[in-house]
Amino acid sequence: MDPFNTGIAIANPNDQSATVSFYFTDADGLNFGSGTTNDRREPAGCRILNEAPYNGSSSARSFTLRLQFQ
Repeated sequence: MDPFNTGIAIANPNDQSATVSFYFTDADGLNFGSGTTNDRREPAGCRILNEAPYNGSSSARSFTLRLQFQ
């Protein structure tokens, strides 16, 4: 078990929905665990990065995300 968990909170104050694309990078610079999720103007979503929809692992050294409003 990891000594701590990292979380993320995303709030969309706009009238448009947003697509969130993401991936993790390991110590060797290799990307893994990419995915996409949608924010449909629901209240702020808070998630731990090793839980769905992100499903990261302890080999991750960085997390990259991209927000695209539609």
